[in-house]
Amino acid sequence: MYTRILTAVVALAAAMATPAEATAPVLPRIAIDDGGLTDTATGRPFVPRGANYVRLAEFAPPGAAKYVYSSTFEPGRYDQAAVRAALAQMKHDGYNTVRVFIDHGGGWPVSHGISTGGDSVEPIKAEYLANVTDFVRLAADHGVYTLPSLDGVPPNRYYSDIIRQYPVHNVAGHNLHFLHTGFLRAKQEYLTQFSARLLERLGPRYGTAVLAYQADNEQHFRVREAPYHEYRGTVTGLDGVVYDMANPAERQRSADASLAVYVNGLKDALTSVDPAAELAIGFFTNRAVNRTGFDGLSHRHDWAPGRPSALGGTAVDLLDIHLYPKVRGYTVAEDLATMEHRALRKPVIAGEFGAHHREWDQDLIKAAWGMRDAQVASCAEGVRGWLFWTWDTREPLANQDEFFNLSDGGGAINGVWAPIKRPDACVR
Repeated sequence: MYTRILTAVVALAAAMATPAEATAPVLPRIAIDDGGLTDTATGRPFVPRGANYVRLAEFAPPGAAKYVYSSTFEPGRYDQAAVRAALAQMKHDGYNTVRVFIDHGGGWPVSHGISTGGDSVEPIKAEYLANVTDFVRLAADHGVYTLPSLDGVPPNRYYSDIIRQYPVHNVAGHNLHFLHTGFLRAKQEYLTQFSARLLERLGPRYGTAVLAYQADNEQHFRVREAPYHEYRGTVTGLDGVVYDMANPAERQRSADASLAVYVNGLKDALTSVDPAAELAIGFFTNRAVNRTGFDGLSHRHDWAPGRPSALGGTAVDLLDIHLYPKVRGYTVAEDLATMEHRALRKPVIAGEFGAHHREWDQDLIKAAWGMRDAQVASCAEGVRGWLFWTWDTREPLANQDEFFNLSDGGGAINGVWAPIKRPDACVR
């Protein structure tokens, strides 16, 4: 259903722009291929270094328990002054990338996030997108690229009408996002709508300021939901192949093959809008959920990350594997080995590189030096970029007050992490 709507967008932008505007983007495009990330203006490697910029709030739906959502761009909550100050400091410190979360919203009649309400047929909330646009422009003006993460699909009628056109058999819950054709078509439409409308607002001078569109923050399957909840029955993957859920190898292949179809479909959607658009996808490691590797989605833990090595021949451009080092009993090499990192054929960044208070004995200084050493160690394992979790999130929501951020203690970790202090992230 998704349409190729940027043709008119590009034509309109070109007609409105002066020749200078049309040829002078604020930031050069970053090209990503299997060889890495490249600044197209200089031909030099581009190394993403920066942080996640996150704001959180609680939403209390009528008749249901309140929950936490990402409120960075929420109309009425978006804080341009705070954003500007953060980006100015990032620029001063030499950072070049900021990662943000696009809240897909809730299915309530009045919704937060980019959704327009459960009964709405409007795909994107304009006021929300205006705030995203403002952020991307401000970031670009400070020499910083934006990496937006777009989990899920807005739960409104516009997208549910797409989903319900396709039958469901033995797939449930979270797994629908990656195993059901209807959800894939809806996600394609979401990325098409988001990227086209954002680029229209950004115009030619700022359109290259989006580093990539991240399809999922931490893509994973749920093994307590169909089809992986039982070792019996079958499921038809997104590739059209029927897999036997009693066979561990086929269980794994069903996930691997479907994930490959998923990312290819999303890249098709993005490039229908912008032929040069880059697609990223994120994962937590198997180690993070007490798994040792890819074992056919065993019931060792409810969550099982997708398999990055299955994406080697796909159209996805950038892999984002999240790392949370610890003071003891941990090495970056062992953590990444659970994700088969030596077999990956796409460039890898650590879009979340974080430090939990408990894992560093509540010691900020110990964490600062330890995170520096872990960053250096990750270079030898092929990691090509690092975004700290987080820049300055302090809300006591979703346990975020249990993590050190780059602004803690007057910037203790930042003092050994910032490019202005360590131009080469691979050298202590």
